[in-house]
Amino acid sequence: MGMLESKKPKAVDIGFVNNGNEPLVIYRVETSCGCTVPQWPQKPIAPSEKGRIGVTYDTEFPGMFRKEIIVHYNGMYSPDTIVIRGEVDMGDVSFD
Repeated sequence: MGMLESKKPKAVDIGFVNNGNEPLVIYRVETSCGCTVPQWPQKPIAPSEKGRIGVTYDTEFPGMFRKEIIVHYNGMYSPDTIVIRGEVDMGDVSFD
């Protein structure tokens, strides 16, 4: 995600393709903390079709971050983990 501006939530879409022979159903998406909010397709993704998992990160706290998004689906490698990394700038914080 790179450098993010403090106190301005950042949304990103993570694209994927269903490379299987059956419709892909995402049952649940979990995150490693409440500061990361996922959205995922509620309908099955047909073979060879594209889909997106949206993730919004709350930039309330400055510093580097690493968050996991755990995707539960009807495939043999489920669950699968996506990692997002970045840094939130210090914003208006100053040191005397």
